[in-house]
Amino acid sequence: MKWVAGIVTLLFMFGCSSPSPELESLMKKYPDIQKEMHTLPDEELSQVKIPSHLPFIPDSISSTVEKNAGFQPRFAEVVYHKDNNASLSVATYFNRVENIDPDLPLSFKLKDGSIADMRMNHVDTRELVWSKKNQKLTYKITLNVVPETNNPWTTEDMIKIAESMK
Repeated sequence: MKWVAGIVTLLFMFGCSSPSPELESLMKKYPDIQKEMHTLPDEELSQVKIPSHLPFIPDSISSTVEKNAGFQPRFAEVVYHKDNNASLSVATYFNRVENIDPDLPLSFKLKDGSIADMRMNHVDTRELVWSKKNQKLTYKITLNVVPETNNPWTTEDMIKIAESMK
């Protein structure tokens, strides 16, 4: 009976430390992203979330993993690019928690209960930030467009992107 408990524990541990299906799929399509993301320890890799809903069909996708001087991961970022006119940056910050006041006018409650804050809501840049305090994680999505064009995406679009992150 103890060996069954041991197997279940191992399955749980390995199941919890795998990347999300969305990230796994992206890494299969883009070997450079897979190489970059696999520089993360398994625990951090399993915490990286990317959206299943994108505001545009990207022409290219890139990624970055930044580590501190002690080689501990600081953040992982995936950037979706569209015709040099728009980009969507999706970042996961490790060991960082943002204090977000739920009473601010541009604070929103996401479906998972997290409070998100629209940090920038300009014509050419929109930025939404929220934290998972119990996991010491902060997620940030930034949507940029070329300054000469109007950003066709709204706050509601940003929330939809955030809520699609798995």
